[in-house]
Amino acid sequence: MKENIMSIFMALLFLAVVFVCIYNYKIGSRWRLAMNLSTKKSDLTLSSKWIVVSCRNCSYEEIKYWANVSGWEVLVVGATKVPKGWPRSGVHFLGVDEQESLGYRISKNLPHTANSLKNIGYLYAIEQGAEWIYDTDSSILPYGLGLEQFDYTDEVSGDRFGCNHTERFSRPILFNPYRFFGKDHMWPRGFPLKYLQDHTNGPDRYCLCHKMRTAAVQHGLIHGNSDTDAIYRGIYIDTGRIVEFLDKWECVQEEISVCMILLAEEFRNGGFWNNGDDELVKDWIHDLKSIGYQFPTRGNHTEYTVCEDIRGANCRRANVEFEAETSITVLVITSNYPWNRTIGVLQRMYQPFFGLTIFCGPWFPEKYDDGAGEFPKMLHPFNYIHLTPTEMNKGYAAYYCLAKVKELRLTNVLGYYVMADDATFNFWNGIKPHRVMHPSGNLHHKADGWWNRPNGMEAALAARELFEQKYKFDPSVQAIWQQFERGLKLNNETTGNVSHVLTTADGWCVSDLYYIPSTGLDYYAGLMEVFFEANLFHEIAISKYLRSVPHERLNRSQFDHLYGPGGRSAWYKNYNGNLVMIHPIKLSFLGDVKQRKLFCDSVLVAFSQNLFGGDGNNATSEWNG
Repeated sequence: MKENIMSIFMALLFLAVVFVCIYNYKIGSRWRLAMNLSTKKSDLTLSSKWIVVSCRNCSYEEIKYWANVSGWEVLVVGATKVPKGWPRSGVHFLGVDEQESLGYRISKNLPHTANSLKNIGYLYAIEQGAEWIYDTDSSILPYGLGLEQFDYTDEVSGDRFGCNHTERFSRPILFNPYRFFGKDHMWPRGFPLKYLQDHTNGPDRYCLCHKMRTAAVQHGLIHGNSDTDAIYRGIYIDTGRIVEFLDKWECVQEEISVCMILLAEEFRNGGFWNNGDDELVKDWIHDLKSIGYQFPTRGNHTEYTVCEDIRGANCRRANVEFEAETSITVLVITSNYPWNRTIGVLQRMYQPFFGLTIFCGPWFPEKYDDGAGEFPKMLHPFNYIHLTPTEMNKGYAAYYCLAKVKELRLTNVLGYYVMADDATFNFWNGIKPHRVMHPSGNLHHKADGWWNRPNGMEAALAARELFEQKYKFDPSVQAIWQQFERGLKLNNETTGNVSHVLTTADGWCVSDLYYIPSTGLDYYAGLMEVFFEANLFHEIAISKYLRSVPHERLNRSQFDHLYGPGGRSAWYKNYNGNLVMIHPIKLSFLGDVKQRKLFCDSVLVAFSQNLFGGDGNNATSEWNG
């Protein structure tokens, strides 16, 4: 039993090493005899992406799907000789004879199991120039986006665990990735039970990074299979002791390959592995070096430090925990200033009705104050992305929030609503979910006001300079610039070129609520990143964006900016449940009992009636919900 456990564990170790190595690969040009014995898709240069499949008695029919995946080489590692009738094109097949002819040292002592034999396939693929390896079984097929849902670039954005940003918490030892695969009570098999009861991933251990190195090992679960932890089956039972050992162990050597050998020997000496298992690691390293592989240098693991007081930091504090399963839309609530006492109200009004509600602004959750019970307490999970006060700049860069939300790379989202925290959004009044929506559009066409400030024309000129000079040779930025130009031509009757339109003082638009479908998020975020760097004002930035995309406007009777009689102080007279939005209703005023009663009798009654039915008499209880 223990031998079986160890063979599986070794296979997993080798798999992890393969991905780390391939991501940093530099390979030689020596080809082995097996290249002539296996089959190729064509005589052209082989792809840098390889699919490695193991099988004992599989037929070509089981592999046919993989053979038709465009842009990938398919390698089958068999536990028998090449089956009779196996096609001589489309798939590489390494039977037992071909594996022997490769001459890899690891072949001599490797357990003769399907998972273990994959290590020969990894070496072979690396020798043929593989940079990425997708490891799978013949019976498992991709779902949804398939192999396109994995990352193949050098850098990505995303939520990161274990960022160095606070001394209030000890350094995390364990991370449970399965909390992000659907249910927070899931965990991988092998997760030490002694840590499980009190373990939490956060919420104060995450950061959102604009750029970080792509993960060397990317893991997907089998859709609809309740045995989600199968990849960890059979790992040594005393995982708690292994974790404690690894947490304390340090390698003083500079070469990764030397550290691998030292760690393997420690595992043998500590009784985690059998005698001889460490020799397999040495054989593996020998084989990698023999095919020309160069190990990467050891990196600095402190580079993703959160910066809480600078503008445009690469990494920032953030927290995202999935809870609601009732919606496929995301609500982003922005605040120009640090929140005080109103988050609990906003959470109760919106959080249960969206797939994810994210707060964005210059504020941290530990600073929340409910006024000794005067306001509702904050609910958990509390999802947020932090912008520094200089980034938010009193709301001048509120558009930057959705650009940061894009970096989370959420999936299965239909679209994103963005609203100011002093807007009231009657979300039951639906909109077209596949088009951009802005209540008023470019309603204000005058060139005065904001355009005369530094965040106006001066910033627009700076944005043009960024597009045409600083990022002239950046393909991603130029793609945004070209899309902006195409959009202007398609959606406007204009004869000016893109530079002229960007720097024309042609108005601004009040933007306290708008909607962006997921299909348009990348373009929106890319454009706003440049506008943010140029320091362009929020309502000018959104106005320029709207000129470049087809969008829906609301009927004038569907929104209210309280420009009429009584102004902002008459909000309770103008609010009604048929509006899509009204702005502003300052929730901070609700500490006053009179204002609170007006809010409960108007806004909360409408929410209760439209969401739950009835006469809304239970609305006041929502305040303390």
